[in-house]
Amino acid sequence: RAACEHFVDVRSVGNCAVANRIREDGIDILIDLKGHTRDSRMELMAYRPAPVQAAYLGYPATTGAPFIDYMIGDRVTMPLEHAAHYTEQIAQLEGCYQPNDAARPLPPCPPRASLGLPHDAVVLCCFNQTYKLSPHMLDLWARILAGAPRAVLWLLTWNPHARENLLRELAARGVAAGRVFFGNKLDLPSHIARLRAADLFLDTWPCNAHTTASDALWAGLPLITCRGTAFPGRVAASLLGAIGLGELVREDLAAYEELAVALAQDASRLGE
Repeated sequence: RAACEHFVDVRSVGNCAVANRIREDGIDILIDLKGHTRDSRMELMAYRPAPVQAAYLGYPATTGAPFIDYMIGDRVTMPLEHAAHYTEQIAQLEGCYQPNDAARPLPPCPPRASLGLPHDAVVLCCFNQTYKLSPHMLDLWARILAGAPRAVLWLLTWNPHARENLLRELAARGVAAGRVFFGNKLDLPSHIARLRAADLFLDTWPCNAHTTASDALWAGLPLITCRGTAFPGRVAASLLGAIGLGELVREDLAAYEELAVALAQDASRLGE
C-alpha cells in the first residue's frame, strides 16, 4: 500500500459498483491476481471496466475467459509455442514471472535436534501440499532413498490422515517409517528458518512447488525439479533459471532421480 499513490479498498462493495468505479477512475490496465481460486472476484472483469485486462500470478493456467486479454508469465512458464492452449494473448516478463522480495528476513537455522531430525543424515525434503504428492512421486522418492542409504525424507503434516496415508504408502514401497520425518505448519519466518536445516528439496511433478520453491531458494536450500509440459509444472524451472541454477532442472523423471541420488551421496557438490 505504501508503494501506491492511491489504494482503494473495495472488499465491501459489489462487483458492478467496483466495475463502475474502475471505469470512472480511468484505469488503463486491470490485472486479476486470483483467477479460478478461492475468494476470487474475476467476474467483475466481465463488465469490461478497463480497455486492457490481464491475468497474472495467482492462477497458473488460462482462465478461458473471453474478457481477459493477456496472461502474464515468462519464457519458461509460457513459451510462445503454448499460445494455442490459452484464450489470452501471452505476455512474457523478462526473467521469472514470480516476484520475490530480496529484503525479507532470513532467520538463523535452528538445530536439527529441535526439529526432530537426525544430525548425521542427508535430509531430503518436500513441503508441497499433499495434493501434489501423487503415487508416481512416491515411487520415485522411494527409489531415491534406496539409492542413497544415508538420506531421510522430511514432509509437511497437512493433516493426520495425510501423514498416516503417506507412511503406509511409503512403507509399501520399502521405505521404513524411521526414514520419514514430518514437520507441522509454522508461521513464515519459522518455516524459512527450518528450511535451512535440510540438504535438498525434491520438487513434485506435474505440479511444481511455486511459492514453496521460492521459500526454499531464499533459505539457501537447493531444489531439483523436472520441467513439465504446462505452466504449473514449469515454475520451479523458471525460478532456478533466474538464479543461475539451471543444472538442477531435469527434462525427465529418470534424470531427476539420477541427480537426486548423486547429490545425496556427494556432500561437497551439494554444499556448493
